[in-house]
Formats: sequence, C-alpha cells, structure tokens
Amino acid sequence: MQYQPLVTIAIAACNGEKTIEKAVLSALNLSWPNKEIIVIDNGSTDKTTEILKKFGQGLYCHFFKEKLGRAKARNEALQRARGSWIQWLDQDDTLIQDKIKNHFSNACDTERVDVYYSPIIAVSPTGEKKTVPPAPSMNRTPLILWFSSELPQTGGYLWKTEAVKKIGGWSDEASLFDDYELVGRAIRANLNFAFTPIPGAYWHYKDKPMDHLQALEFIYQKKKCMDNMVRWLKQQGSMDLSLKREIGKAYFVIARWLAKEGRIEEAAALERKQKAMDLFCVDDSWIYHCLYSLFGFPTTEKIQEFFRKKKQR
Repeated sequence: MQYQPLVTIAIAACNGEKTIEKAVLSALNLSWPNKEIIVIDNGSTDKTTEILKKFGQGLYCHFFKEKLGRAKARNEALQRARGSWIQWLDQDDTLIQDKIKNHFSNACDTERVDVYYSPIIAVSPTGEKKTVPPAPSMNRTPLILWFSSELPQTGGYLWKTEAVKKIGGWSDEASLFDDYELVGRAIRANLNFAFTPIPGAYWHYKDKPMDHLQALEFIYQKKKCMDNMVRWLKQQGSMDLSLKREIGKAYFVIARWLAKEGRIEEAAALERKQKAMDLFCVDDSWIYHCLYSLFGFPTTEKIQEFFRKKKQR
C-alpha cells in the first residue's frame, strides 16, 4: 500500500487508572506504521499520570493539573496533532489492530473523503456484545443513522484533521452527546463520509441509571441536536418520506423519555408540535399503536406508566 499518511491517535484521559493502559496499548499495537499517539491527561488525581509516564517515548503526553473538560482536552490534542488524519479514542475503549489499514484499503478516492467510519463493538458491563450499526443498517446513509442513533461511538471514526478544524473541533454544547453533536455538524458542513464495514473499535459502555436531573439534561441535549439538524434540513429543502419517518421516530423516543421522567405535558406538547409538521412517528408494539389511536399520546403514556409501576412491585 503506497498511501501511508501520518495518523494521530488522540486520547483524552481523566482518572482512568483502570483502563488507560489497555487503551494506549491498543493504539501502540495498531498495524498502521506511520502514527503518533497524543495523550492529554485532563487533571487526573488517581494513578493515570503514573501509568502514562511508564510508556516513556512511545507517546506524547501533556499533563494538565486543572480539569479541562473532555471537549477542551480533545481540542488540545487536535491543535498538537501532526497527522493529516486523526483517530480519537476514549480512555476506557480500545482500537482493533487493523482499523486504520482497513479504512485506507477501502475502495474509494481517499482525497475526497473527510471522515471514515466503521462499526464498533459495544460491550456491556456484563460482557454482552453488539455491533453498532447492526448489519441490516450498514447500508443506510449517515444522516439516517444519525437520527436512528445507530452511528458508531467516538472510536468508530477516522477524521481528516483539517476537516475537523474546519467545523470548529469538539464542543461542550452537548457534553453528554459530544460525538453525536460533532457528527451532526460534520453532516451539515457537507463533509464526505466513507463507510468501512469491518468493526474498528470496542466501546465499553456503562449501563448505570441516571437521576432525574441527569436524565432531563440527557434528553434536552439530544433534542437540541435534533432540532438544529431539522432546521438545517428545512433550509435545504431535502426531507423525503423515509427521512421524515426516521426523524418522527426519533422525536417519538424523545417524547417517551420526557413522559417517563414525569414531564407528560411537555411530552404531549412536543408530540403535537412534531405531528403538525408530519415529524412524529409512533414506533412501538401493536398494543401501543392501538392505545395511541384510541386515546392519544398522554393517556397512552399514563397507561404505560401504570403497568410499569405494577411490574416493578
């Protein structure tokens, strides 16, 4: 293979003593020969700094005593990156050895590509694995996958460095959905995406329940990202029926999340607003469909809540 650009592997770390070594080793063990590894130690107070220093000359480490926040830490790596391509990796995830090679082996014009993306293997706290996006969805467009929440997590992408800088790097605007928000801006900037069907990373996710305020912040951040995308699509005049359906299903999920958090009036207002724009699509069991058609959204959700509480007793 003649095309071998320098690739920067960027890791933002903060109190990751239990996982950072595996993450760094997965970057060091990549089969791609022309790489640099940058680690931003984002105010760690545990043994993360000590573990990183053991690697010596194998990586470029930058230690910050104050906590920068994840977006600023990633942007620190972006500014220091010498590679024409950049691969971000979270401290508790790992890269598959041939990930970079598989992207560049893809049969496409690399000069025209701004973002490569590949499936990730999501690993639950109990060790259960699933591929994201799943095989049946792999031929769908990034925009459809974005609304259906089937795009890979951070480690699934390989970005052209200048393209990320062009769209402003990482943002704190949606800190719980930072990769979702970044990819949304990339889509709106008309960056060129290329799909590599071979899984490229492991994502070890935490399945911990959120308290009420955290859950609401989670919902509002995702809704804000979606609202921004819908406004852009309306300006472009580019919403066909299949896209409208995916958008409607995504807003249905948001409305249900709000209802489960006790915001039934807010959820009902969202349902009315989106329905008026033909951007609300009930995506649930036939029982839910029947209840919805008979009683409407608020009453259906109250019935669902009654049975949820009864099941928990």
